[in-house]
Parts: sequence; C-alpha cells; structure tokens
Amino acid sequence: MDLIVQPSAADSNIVNTQPVTNYGNDTNMYIGPWAGNRWRAVLSSDFSALPDGVIITAATLSLHVAALYGAPEGKSRHIYRLLTDDWTELGVCWQNRKGGFAWTNLGGDFTTLDGAAATTFAAAWVDFDVTAQVAYWQGLGKIAHMMLCAGAEGMDDQQLVTFHTKEHAVVAERPKLTITYELSTGSSRRRRALC
Repeated sequence: MDLIVQPSAADSNIVNTQPVTNYGNDTNMYIGPWAGNRWRAVLSSDFSALPDGVIITAATLSLHVAALYGAPEGKSRHIYRLLTDDWTELGVCWQNRKGGFAWTNLGGDFTTLDGAAATTFAAAWVDFDVTAQVAYWQGLGKIAHMMLCAGAEGMDDQQLVTFHTKEHAVVAERPKLTITYELSTGSSRRRRALC
C-alpha cells in the first residue's frame, strides 16, 4: 500500500551570505554553491495519515527540478535528517531555526547517518530514498524533518540545482513524499477483529 503526501508541510532556503534572511515564501529551493553562496534547504513532510503500527518498506522524496546552473550533473545533492523538529518555515535562516532561537551549528543541525543522495538532475523529477529517515520519524509524531545540501560546497564549485517548493504555482510539481507500507501482524489482527 502507498501513502502519497503532497506538498511538503514546510520548506525554506537558507544561505550563508544572508544568515538572518528567511526564504519561507519562495517558490524555489536552491541547493549547492554559487557565486560565494552556500545554499541549503530545510523541509518537513507531515505523514500523519499513515496508519499506526504499520511497517514502512520504502519512502521516496521526489523533488521537481526548476533549473540547473553551472554543471551540477554528477555532483551529489544530499538529504539528511534534521536533529530537531523545532523550526519554523517563516523563522528559519542560516543562523536560526526559528525566530530568536539559533541552530547549534550555523547552517543547520543534521546527521549524515541515514542520509540519501542523488547525482542526476536532467529528468523532471529527482528521487531521494528517505526510508530510514521516515521510519525514524514514524514514532515521533509522523512529521519528517530534513536538510538538503550539496555533497561539496567549495566556493570554487559553481553548480546549483533548484527545485520547486510547496509555494510553487503548479500543484503537481510541489515536493512529494511516497511511503510504501504493509500491515504488521498485529495491525492485521486488529482490523479483522473490527470487521
């Protein structure tokens, strides 16, 4: 069985050269280094419609490519799990996770342990395998919190990928989370008991 969540619950760019500027209303998210800027994005997806007690077998975050700058093909873009769920779309920036509350580390607090990567951006959609991240958040409110950034953020590396955000005018091109799941033995028994 599949659950499709579209659009994301929240998303925003953050950039090192504008450390206190919020981009929560932007229609595109920018990922990668460009002209001295290190662009990243934070994103959350609310999958509370997922039934309790199920087993997640796969989860894919699909992002629609808006534009490519420089030569990003073959250079990875990563999606990592944020270490906090306490950030706001209209308060987040490079310095802060929400108004008046700083990240522990400038540019966001995240772990690379269950991250995913993509290196091809020529297609309209780019898919990231976020199964481990979604499974982690399954028991913590069913809202996945993620950070997107480039694998290499050297300032001499001019290569930027832009994706559409949840504010994009075309609804079908907004961020999409697809979760494939199966009922656990306990869930199946409870369903039969209710019939």
